[in-house]
Amino acid sequence: METQRILSKKELVNYYQNVKTKVTTYIHNLTDTTLLDKIVINNNQYTRLELILAQLRHVFYHVGYIHCCVKLEKGDTPEYIGLYKRIPDK
Repeated sequence: METQRILSKKELVNYYQNVKTKVTTYIHNLTDTTLLDKIVINNNQYTRLELILAQLRHVFYHVGYIHCCVKLEKGDTPEYIGLYKRIPDK
């Protein structure tokens, strides 16, 4: 499903803060034992640690993709995403 709605910078920051709080709370409540808990997904068994590492890998895949897109558009890879163009506050 595609949407034409553009989120404001304030909405994005609020969303980021909400996700950050949830992730931080989850991580702080993990123990060595809970990291080794087994979870079954699509008839495959994974530990929580394996799933966390898989999510990190997935995030870094997207960061790499964004870097490639910026390099194609600008001819250079930025040191930080968003360095080339400042998005005005809405």
